[in-house]
Formats: sequence, structure tokens, C-alpha cells
Amino acid sequence: MELIKHFDFYQSLKPFKEFSGISEDKLYQTIPVDWAIVITDILGSTRAVNEGRYKEVNLIGAATISCFVNLIGTHDLPFVFGGDGATLLVPNAVLPLLLEELLKLKRLAQKQFHLELRIGYVEISTLKALGQEFKVAKYELSPGNFLAQFKGGALSFAENLIKLKDPKVQLLEASEGATDAHLQGLSCRLKPLKSVHGEILTLLCKPLSGKQPEAAIQEVLSQLAAILNDDFNTATPVTTENLNWPIPAAHNDYESQLKTKTLPYFLNWLTTFLYATISNLSLKYGFRIGNFIPANYKEELKLNSDFKKFDETLRMVLDCTPQQIERIKTVLEDLKKQGLISYGMHVSKEALMTCVVLSPTANKHIHFIDGSDGGYTMAAVQMKKQLQSLI
Repeated sequence: MELIKHFDFYQSLKPFKEFSGISEDKLYQTIPVDWAIVITDILGSTRAVNEGRYKEVNLIGAATISCFVNLIGTHDLPFVFGGDGATLLVPNAVLPLLLEELLKLKRLAQKQFHLELRIGYVEISTLKALGQEFKVAKYELSPGNFLAQFKGGALSFAENLIKLKDPKVQLLEASEGATDAHLQGLSCRLKPLKSVHGEILTLLCKPLSGKQPEAAIQEVLSQLAAILNDDFNTATPVTTENLNWPIPAAHNDYESQLKTKTLPYFLNWLTTFLYATISNLSLKYGFRIGNFIPANYKEELKLNSDFKKFDETLRMVLDCTPQQIERIKTVLEDLKKQGLISYGMHVSKEALMTCVVLSPTANKHIHFIDGSDGGYTMAAVQMKKQLQSLI
């Protein structure tokens, strides 16, 4: 069955190349009513982060997207990585198959990592009947690699319904069964990305409802650009200087736990170890393996990293000087006092990368970025407190 044909709406969207386009309504298209929003997150993620398990939290969050990508056979799909989970946009015709894969992941997360992955979904038709609007656009990272951008308010509305266990949404319940989720290409073999400029800032910024959200986000982008030398790429946490492929590869235990268990544990661990080590040797020392050219992959990796995105909330992981972070905080605090936004910030010394690679030789790979020590999770705690104070 050609599942990809059901995504014609999204794949036919004209992409934009300048990140400032996230505030331009004309670049967004209304999502068809025969689609659904699927939202995943890890229950108790803040506690897990405080226990030092932020890499595991990131890995399971990205695994949600890996399930989606492997099921459909392409990464040109509407999704957003949120640190401890993800948002997926899927046609109703594909929804049952995706939920089956996500249920396997839910069991795997519980069995192998003792993490509870919450999975909820709500149909676009339901949200529309409730007066909610939802639009999507495509931001081009590099030729053939895109990130979905969401706006309209329906996503935040759906998240609240799921957290409240509202009967209008569906939650996947845990059950006995298979844990062989299709997670090919999911890996986290690099060392944490050390800050080049001083500190890693993980930032969440949400325009407040009814306060001209497009204008608010445009103001935030304008102010941030002025602080970051008018070029967000100067603050990317992914640079030539800080890409470090260790020998042996990092997190081999995690990666082996994610693989389908067709071999005894030790053999499964060993094959994962050997494959990852050979890959890292190639990337570290620059020798080719067949059609794989390490130098090309490194350049693509920097371009295909999701350090800036928008899903009704601006999400950024930036490498900044301490002075830049203080200026950013001053700007955001001023906009908050004006009633335009709420925000959350987390500062660390490193960023983390989790990869989903369909093809390392054909530029079909995407890399999810989060601040270390639970960047997005901890920033969300701060933003949540601000939002609660407005109620």
C-alpha cells in the first residue's frame, strides 16, 4: 500500500527559505478536515530530567517521529519535535496504522526505559467544529529537507484536551503486545555539542491569544535577529568545531535497546556497536565507505538541524554569549509585561542531538536539537508558570 499518496496536501505545499516567513499568514494553508493531530509526550518528563535522564527523554521523543518516517517511507512529513515528545499531522486514512506503530513504541519505552509515553489524538473535524483553526507551512532546511510549521491555535487547544483527558480526544491505553517499533535510522552517536560562544539557550516563546500573534512573533524575531547579528545561523548550536564522533560511539546501549530483538541481547548489542563504531570512524577521520562521503554528510547535518521552528510556540536552541542571553531575556520580559507573549528559558553548556537518518548518502536525514539538562522540558516549566499566572 502506497501510504505516501495520502500526504499529497502537505508535500505539494510551496516551501519558504527565510525563517522570518513563520509570521507570514500567506505561507500557511488550512489543514484538511479528514486529517488528525497526534501528540506524544512523556509523563513525568520533568522528574526524569531532574534524575539526569534527559537523553533518554529526547530519544523517546524523537522515536515518535522515527515511527512516522519509517511507516510512510519519507521524512517529508508534517511533524515537530518538542524534546519530550512530538506533534504529528496525519490523514485519517493512515491514522490506524500510525497508532499501531506508536503503541509498540509506548510498550518499548515502558519496558526498556521505564518511561510512560502518552499518546493522544484528535481529528481536525472535531477541532473545527469547536471553532479552532489549524494551518501548516513548510520551512526548507536544505533541498529536499523540510520542517513543518504550525499556527492557528488548534494545537494548543488539542494539547489541553489531551492533558485534561477530554472525551473529545482519544488516548492510547497501555496493553500487552509487540514492542518491535520500526526505528531504523534513529541514533544519538555524537558527544553533546559544546557551546562555542559560551552558553546554550533553549527558548520557548508563545504569543498570547487575541494579541495579534503574527505581529508578536515578528517583533520577537526582529529583536532576536538584532541581538544575533541579523543572522540566526551565527547562533546555531551545530558547527564544524563542536561535532564530535567519539570512538566507541556514544549511547550504544540506548541504540541497541531500540532495535527489533531478532538476535540475543549480546549479539544485538555487538552488531549495533560495530556498525556505529565504523560509522563514527568514517566521520571522525574522513574516509569514505562506498557512496558515503563524510564531508558531505557533515555539511548536510549542519543544515538539517531543527534548532529553530514554530508550532504556535517559537522553539529555539541557540549558542549565545552570556551578554546576548541577558539582552534576549530583557527583550522577552518587556514583551511579556506588554501582554504580548509568555516565554521560558533554560541555559546550559551543551546541546544534544538525536538523529533520524533515512539515507546518509542522499541527503535524507534530519537532526533534532535540544539543550542539555532537559532544555525544552525545563523551559516549558517556566513558561507554564507564566501562563498559569494569567488565568
